[in-house]
Amino acid sequence: GSSKDSSGSSSKDSSKGSSKDSSSGSSSGANWWMRASLRGIQKRLSTAASGKGAMTSQQLGSEGRVVSSLAEIETKGKLVLFNNRICPFGHRAWWAMREKAVDDFDYIHIELGANKPAWYKDEVNPLGTVPCLIDDGDKIFESLICAEYLDEKFAGQGTPLMPEHPKDRAAVRFAITSFGDLTTALYRLLMGQDASKDPELIEAIRTNLAKVNAVYEAQSEGPHFLGETFSMADLAMITFIDRFAHTLPHWRGFDLLNEPGCARLAENFRACQQRKAFQETSQPAAFYIQFYESYAKVARKAESNL
Repeated sequence: GSSKDSSGSSSKDSSKGSSKDSSSGSSSGANWWMRASLRGIQKRLSTAASGKGAMTSQQLGSEGRVVSSLAEIETKGKLVLFNNRICPFGHRAWWAMREKAVDDFDYIHIELGANKPAWYKDEVNPLGTVPCLIDDGDKIFESLICAEYLDEKFAGQGTPLMPEHPKDRAAVRFAITSFGDLTTALYRLLMGQDASKDPELIEAIRTNLAKVNAVYEAQSEGPHFLGETFSMADLAMITFIDRFAHTLPHWRGFDLLNEPGCARLAENFRACQQRKAFQETSQPAAFYIQFYESYAKVARKAESNL
């Protein structure tokens, strides 16, 4: 009776380095490398969350509850989301839950940084990251796998996250793979402590923005990646734009949304801001700015390893 991940394999196996693409399930070394890189960023940002000004006491909002062990959570026949509103990866799963109009679930808040509970990694997610789902005892890891799992489990209700036609699903998965380098470049600027390197880091962002923008423009005229239809492609990227749109202008003087190469992503962001599910899961600009102070000011040592 081992817990299973979203593909049906045991949760013990799912914590190992797999070469499968998290969004399509097909073998892809390049996609695995992108996920590994982003997971590495997530872990370093979690570490930065324990730094000066990290506001660990305010990580929890009104969305969830805190427990001291897995034993306090009813998992049989229940859907449980382990999450933290700070994390853009966790935001993906939470947003997906709201898009699918799922109300009957238990939201368990997991502190990031030095106050992360040991029981979470020991008993729930060996990766130690958020988000994670437990559905009737079975464990599902990784943000986009969680989102796709919810889309399939609750098919027929709420908003479809993956399109019906195979060519559109392929386009969405390709778009998701195009985000990795841009996301890394954005984090590099936010976490960089040497102002003399900012022009080089900004140029890297602009180069990758142009690539992502081209993928969007080739697909549709907007406002979403698939035109008028919201999809997993939007959910995958916009949680990061939601944070960088506020933190980079404040901490680095870089106005991401007003960059010429960001036109389609900016349009996508504005469209997503009108969605009820996004409004229910996004945080105010002041929250992102204040919390991400620790990333912007004390993360230089970690940046050299990205």
